[in-house]
Amino acid sequence: MRGKGNPPAIELAGNIPCSVIGFFGNDDRNPSPADVDDYETALQKAGFEHTFHRYDGAGHAFQWEDNPDRYGASASDDAWDKALAFFGEKLK
Repeated sequence: MRGKGNPPAIELAGNIPCSVIGFFGNDDRNPSPADVDDYETALQKAGFEHTFHRYDGAGHAFQWEDNPDRYGASASDDAWDKALAFFGEKLK
């Protein structure tokens, strides 16, 4: 939820009812690596299972295959493999 009167999403970490997986480019500025650290800390404090994967040389939208300025094939392929494995494990 966004907009006036709504808390920042990071403050709602304690409301997440499931495992979380995240994929982040270390060259991204939104969220920045420091922001990702903050998200991870919030999830740890809330006691929620989470796995974050971070990719050097990848920026925002590194899985956008139709955009050669953003697409990072090796990071994207790895992220897909990890996402499918995660869902295969969690959605039994």
